[in-house]
Amino acid sequence: MKARAGASNPWTCRKVLCFAHQGGAHDAPASTVMAMHRAVLSGAHALELDVHATSDGVIVCSHDPVVDTTTDGTGAIASMTYAEVGLLDAAWWFVPGRGAVTGLPDSSYPLRGARRSEPGLALASLRQVLEQFPSTLLNLDIKQTSPVVEPYEALVAEELARAGRTEGVIVGSFSEQALTAFHEVAPHVDLAATPAAVARLLQSLLELGDGGNPSDESSGTGCVPSADNLPYVALQVPASMAGVEIVTPQLMAASERLEVAVHVWTVNDMAEAGRLVRLGVHGVMSDAPAAVSAYLRDRGASWAAG
Repeated sequence: MKARAGASNPWTCRKVLCFAHQGGAHDAPASTVMAMHRAVLSGAHALELDVHATSDGVIVCSHDPVVDTTTDGTGAIASMTYAEVGLLDAAWWFVPGRGAVTGLPDSSYPLRGARRSEPGLALASLRQVLEQFPSTLLNLDIKQTSPVVEPYEALVAEELARAGRTEGVIVGSFSEQALTAFHEVAPHVDLAATPAAVARLLQSLLELGDGGNPSDESSGTGCVPSADNLPYVALQVPASMAGVEIVTPQLMAASERLEVAVHVWTVNDMAEAGRLVRLGVHGVMSDAPAAVSAYLRDRGASWAAG
């Protein structure tokens, strides 16, 4: 299955989406409602959020599986109740313009303690996000699954169903097991290709050469090469890895043939953002969404709903 065609489909629109990575982790404390509101008000089109489950089955937003890196607490989210997570100060290690940085002098953390009077500085639950941003595009990343933790793919699906959100949401994961399990319970929600699936596509491009067509049904691979042929609508990749360029003209040409989007993470340099926009990417994920969204608007490259 390929991305839904047409100008109304945001994922493969010719204009560029600005994703607020972790809600905009350089502009405000990561994975908090405060960050998300600031990102949306600054012009971000989508919220990119990693999700975990608490011990009592509540889906919360956090890049890491532990609370140590962003809050004044310690421990694994999977071992804590939602009430325990909700009491933590998610601005504890926040440094403006840099995100969460541990070990600096106390004066480096201007929002420390503000959590006592500002509920928006807790790690957000997925339910809060869905309630407070009902029309904002969402990109959710399922970070863990069995056997590391109790699997929570069904809980993510339940929250989306409860909010009536099957459109304007992409779910991804580094785990093919997690993404397959999610797709089984939420078959109508769009998916981003796993890194393994992207690697298979890149390998097929190398084997086929510039003139090859990886969407050729005779190859038996369908859309993005995958063991289970999940309905991916996006390739979400770094611009390069280990010195190897990932986002190339060849990848962009393949994405056009496959009708899948290319979203690039994590881009905080405006020169790099400009280079990627010129290459034709469909979305830029950034910790600094205010700067990226302004850059796109100034150049007439910004996606607009409607």
